[in-house]
Formats: sequence, C-alpha cells, structure tokens
Amino acid sequence: EYLTEAIKEQVNIKNFNEKQKLIDPETSQKRFETYRYSSDKLGDFLTLIKKSDLANNTIIAATGDHSFWLVNFSNEERFIKGTVPFYIYVPSSVIQKLKINKDNFINNYGGHMDIWPTLYNLSLTNTTYKTFGKDQAKPFASAEVAHD
Repeated sequence: EYLTEAIKEQVNIKNFNEKQKLIDPETSQKRFETYRYSSDKLGDFLTLIKKSDLANNTIIAATGDHSFWLVNFSNEERFIKGTVPFYIYVPSSVIQKLKINKDNFINNYGGHMDIWPTLYNLSLTNTTYKTFGKDQAKPFASAEVAHD
C-alpha cells in the first residue's frame, strides 16, 4: 500500500522557489504527487530486478512526458522547456562487452528520437536499421548502423 499522505509535504509546491512559475498550481500539485508515486514505484521495480538473476541480462529504459504545459518558462529557460526524464539501466556485462563509456550517457544531450537507436545498439546483434536519432551510448554513431 502506498501512503500518499506521507509524501504530501515533501512534494508540496509551496515549498519550492519555482512555484511562481506554475501555470495551474492545483493541477501541478496533483502531477507532482503522481510523479513522486510513479518514481517510487519504478524504483521499487528496479530494485527487484537488480537483486534478481535478471540483473545480468536485462536492459531497462523509462522515460516521461514533457512538462512545458505546467510552467511558464522564461526566454533563458527555453533550452529546458522540451526536456523529459530518461532513465536507462544497462547490465555491467553489456557495458563491458560493448566497451561503453558511462560518461557518454551522463554528459550527453539527447531526445526521444535517440532512445530507440540506443536500445537497438545495446540489445540487438547483426541488425541494420535506419534512424533519425543517435545511439547515446556511442554519441557519434552513424544514422545507418550495422551492429555486430
């Protein structure tokens, strides 16, 4: 059972300096509570996977939606207006096999169109495909890829 009352004060928009930027505080409060719930449940799921035998051969990707309709962004903040959360879990065996530098994920910007090429290259072998996006594990990969 998830106790929403226990987290209400933690996600209360009145506690955040950015509250004056919100378009609709009531809707925003509900969405923050929902986001917290979904994040907690995703964390519970990831913990289960990482503690199981699946941890060695399972890639997990999770993304969210844009939040630009909740906030009035300034001109200086336009860059972050279209951002979305993205989480990817890659087993260490895959990281080692493909010689992935984890910093590529941490220090690189991408978009929704980059998710599938990244997942294809992490999980498929001997597959050629065309894409608009780029593999975030290898950020300078070609748009037409033959993965071995």
